[in-house]
Amino acid sequence: MSSYTQQKNISAMNDLFFFGDNGDVKAAVEFLLKKLPTKVAETIYQDCIVIVINDTLDGYYIPAELVTGKSIIVLNYELFRSKYNKFITTFFHEVAHHWLKHAVLFGRDSQREKIQEKEAEELVSQWLLRNGD
Repeated sequence: MSSYTQQKNISAMNDLFFFGDNGDVKAAVEFLLKKLPTKVAETIYQDCIVIVINDTLDGYYIPAELVTGKSIIVLNYELFRSKYNKFITTFFHEVAHHWLKHAVLFGRDSQREKIQEKEAEELVSQWLLRNGD
């Protein structure tokens, strides 16, 4: 993503709701949000909580309908530490689920789940191409 030219500051930048005591991950998330279309980034700042955990999953998205108030994007710290490119695509993938208003199906509708995954991947590809990567 080296060809990125910074967009204007997003007004909600300081309001990012972030859990995890790693400043490097928070800085990376803020940097990556600047690479997304402004309206997409603003919805993440306004509607989501980003949590960094140590887990075996790369990341996941929990829509606000399943929790009180805000959607949750969960990211794996180990992925950030050892596979940064995968961290980027995983973060964008979870953001795409939020932007596309995908529901978490928990295996109840595998066909719909496959469609949602494909839609998220296609949107991530568009965002990466937009930044010249």
